[in-house]
Amino acid sequence: MRCLQWLGYDPAAVSRMPLRLVHWLTLAGVCWCAGAFAVSFSGAYLAYLGAEYHSLWWGTVPVIAGLAIFIFTLNLHRMFVTSGGYGYHWDVSRLAVWRPDPLRIGCVVFLSFLLSQPLVLFMNRGALDEILDARATAKAALYRNSRVTEFGQRRKHLLQKKAILDEQSEMLGLLRPSDGRRKALLIGMQHYRHLDAVPNSAHDVTAIEKILRREGYAVSVSIDGEYDDVLLLIDRYVKQLNPGDISIVYYSGYGFQRGGRNYIAPIGFQPQTNMEAINVNQLLEAIDASAPQFSLVLLDASRRMGASDTTDRGGMASLTPGLNSVIVMAARLGRAVIERPGATRDELSAALLRHIGAQKGIDEVLQAVGADVAEATRDATDGPQVLAVRTSLSRYAQIARPSGVTEISKMVQENFARSPCINGQRQLATGDVGKCLAIQRQLVERQLQDINEQSGALLERKVHTFESRLRGASMLRERWLAQWATPWQSISLTLAIVLVMTAGDVLRDIRPAALREYERERIELGRRLIEQRYAADKLLVDAELANFRAVAPPGLRWHERISYFEPPLQTMAGRALSESNGSVVDLLAVLTDRAVDGGGVQ
Repeated sequence: MRCLQWLGYDPAAVSRMPLRLVHWLTLAGVCWCAGAFAVSFSGAYLAYLGAEYHSLWWGTVPVIAGLAIFIFTLNLHRMFVTSGGYGYHWDVSRLAVWRPDPLRIGCVVFLSFLLSQPLVLFMNRGALDEILDARATAKAALYRNSRVTEFGQRRKHLLQKKAILDEQSEMLGLLRPSDGRRKALLIGMQHYRHLDAVPNSAHDVTAIEKILRREGYAVSVSIDGEYDDVLLLIDRYVKQLNPGDISIVYYSGYGFQRGGRNYIAPIGFQPQTNMEAINVNQLLEAIDASAPQFSLVLLDASRRMGASDTTDRGGMASLTPGLNSVIVMAARLGRAVIERPGATRDELSAALLRHIGAQKGIDEVLQAVGADVAEATRDATDGPQVLAVRTSLSRYAQIARPSGVTEISKMVQENFARSPCINGQRQLATGDVGKCLAIQRQLVERQLQDINEQSGALLERKVHTFESRLRGASMLRERWLAQWATPWQSISLTLAIVLVMTAGDVLRDIRPAALREYERERIELGRRLIEQRYAADKLLVDAELANFRAVAPPGLRWHERISYFEPPLQTMAGRALSESNGSVVDLLAVLTDRAVDGGGVQ
């Protein structure tokens, strides 16, 4: 009884109900309380997930939210009971057939499904916390990698900028030339085991090596190397490249294309199976990733693999240079190099040896080399040999080590075209330019120092803070997706929680006899209360009218109705309406006769 009173039921009406119906309402009320507690706890857990971890309100918000939801649902239930939200009819015949609206139960089930999800997450929180911890660790690692990559790109850009400033200072004689920044990879294949020999290849590589070493290059050389040895040499060369370095790669031997990608052939290459071939495209991508100051790649590889070779292996496919790169192939696409019998050098290497050490820009050197090759092969049957040059240089560059100059010459002016220290002036004192370059170098070095600090302990602190915030955040969407990654478990838990949340409403509505009886008893109590008040008021009116006996009371006296709750057709007015047969004239006649007889109209 007290439980039902707490839920809004009138104790007087409940006491007049049969005991079995009271027990049914009590069972439905207890189940409703359990469902309300589940809804409140679900809202509290949702607030717990939404509150920032270790914040001031982290422990308070869930408690307040849970209490607020429980009080709201309790008052909502009491409002429905006290205001007749379930069944409230003065007509006993209508109340006898009344049933709760199924739409209300449908809405309750839908809301229960939504509110069940936080409880599903709570019941599986241990496994979900492990999953989210792993995801937080992975996200922190991705964040660290992205920041490291960003710092790496900025460091490469600054090192490249510093290398250019050093190059400009060396060109003006303000700095001693640095040998460690110039690097070269020379590969020559002459005595193939399964192919014809390439004349003079080893001799050409040796001669180019001497000139490059004289110009300050650190040279890596492979002559007649096996497949594994050449791959190891290439790997070491690429790993030692730093941002801002100058890179030169020269290859002399057989090369071919397959599927749009170019390959060079080590000494043990087998043309029947294409085994033991080295991918040139991958080499170029690795060099470009190191962000060199500029890169020069010379491929003297456009040779046919014997007279019977009619495949596309006799030519090289087009190559796209990376940033500040130049790619030179010994012959145009689809053409082979011209080899003169008895020649002591290849035409390309001979021209390179004549011009590679000149104090000229790469463009001028390659133009001179191409002219020499075309001139030497002008009498060939298929026409002269023409170099295929692809370039993406955006600034002045030269192969030879720069020598000191005393004024801003045309060559230096081209090198300084984008330098803030020249501003288009061709005649400028070397000392002034040197001071400007020194300031620029100091700024770059300071920026590099800042990046090194940011990529060290500072980055680790940022990553730790980022990971801590991830672990402290709710990650509600990730939790829900991880939970529903096992759908059968999630469906089972959801159905169980929805059953608990809706059990009270379903039990109460599935057997409406208890609600009908409660409403009938409550209405009856209301009618009796009105009758009691009516009788008391009638006594007061009669006492007042006793003082006016000489005055005839009006014919229509509302206070003389025998029963206020008598059905309308059983009253005198109702009988008059029935006898009039719908005619206004007959109705007035009936009412007049009744008034004359002294009965009055009720």
